[in-house]
Formats: sequence, C-alpha cells, structure tokens
Amino acid sequence: MELELGNCPAAKESFIAALGDRPEHTVTAMSLFKAALNEHDADTAKSMHNHALEVEDFSWNWIEMLRQIVPDLEPHLRQILVSRPDSVPVRLELSRFLLAAGRENAALPHLQLLAYQGVAEAAFHLGTSAQNQGNKAEAVRWLRRALELNPGHEQTIAEIAKLEE
Repeated sequence: MELELGNCPAAKESFIAALGDRPEHTVTAMSLFKAALNEHDADTAKSMHNHALEVEDFSWNWIEMLRQIVPDLEPHLRQILVSRPDSVPVRLELSRFLLAAGRENAALPHLQLLAYQGVAEAAFHLGTSAQNQGNKAEAVRWLRRALELNPGHEQTIAEIAKLEE
C-alpha cells in the first residue's frame, strides 16, 4: 500500500519487516527488489537478490533478478556452474542465453546434460537442433523424449507431426 502511495521508505520498511517474519516468502523479496530497481536503490536490490539466493539457492526467482542487474549473464552463469554443475536453473539459463545468441554448438553440451536430467525444454531444443542438421531420426527421438517429459506441449507435438509427414 505504501508503495502505491509513493512512500518508498515506508514500503521498504514494511517489506523488510515482512521478510523478518517470513524469510522464506520470496514473493516479498521479489516485490522489494522490483521496487528498489524502480527507485534506483541498487543496495536494496542487491540485498534482495542475495536474500533470494540464501532462501532458494540458484532458483528461477534468483535468475530473474540476476537478468535485471547483470548486463552480461554468460560469465556469471559459467562461474556458478564451476562450483555448482548440478544447478538446473543456471545451466538452462545459460543454454537459453547461448541459443538466443545463435551459439547452438556451445549450448548443445548443456542441453544434453539437462535432457538427461529430465528437462523437457532441453530435449525439445536438442530435437530441433537435430532437425536443423537434417538428422530426422535423432530429432524424432529427442522430441518424443520432450513430449514424455511435458505431455501436451503443442510445439513439440507440431514438430513431431511435421517430421513424421
């Protein structure tokens, strides 16, 4: 309420008090993080980013915050993977980054690890990559795996149908 009224210091105090009562409530941390960014309060934003890390580890919330405060994600994500190679959110975010940058070959090893960990999105990207390389059998295999992991995913169903025509 205070934030809506433009009373940012009071809103910050309320958010911090709420986090003191329920530190696991990262929705509060995310809200304060966004408000801090809007108010150009880098210290509070960083504090909430660190809070999310402490409570949730390298979670999707933490990565969402990281995207907003770090201009070049790749080195940060790679550094995290050195000490935490098992982090699915970090590895998937790096894979997405590499794919968006047109660096499919660099993303492939990460996607393979993720697919073997049961990440449907990774299996889907491996399928479309195999399809782009003209390897229809491998494409179908990966896309079927993606569909097993995420039944009903329309884009996967469409890609399989296209390959089986």
